[in-house]
Amino acid sequence: MSVARTHQPRFRFDPARLRATRKAQGLSHEAPAVRVRCSVLAIASRELGNHEPRADKFAGIVDARGVRLDDLIVPVDEAVTP
Repeated sequence: MSVARTHQPRFRFDPARLRATRKAQGLSHEAPAVRVRCSVLAIASRELGNHEPRADKFAGIVDARGVRLDDLIVPVDEAVTP
């Protein structure tokens, strides 16, 4: 009998970094929401750390912000919820 191993992520999305990139670019919540095709509430919710973005939305967020994936993730033990 084999035992299933659960995968523990080593990196996670950091909501504080997401918010910081938007503010540094002088954007409202609306501009990234339009580019990623989601609601303003969805952007705000991710920036507050209430929800993790789905992979497809996260890729869109990275692209819309003009940043690298590395700019928005941190090791799991360093992630801070705002």
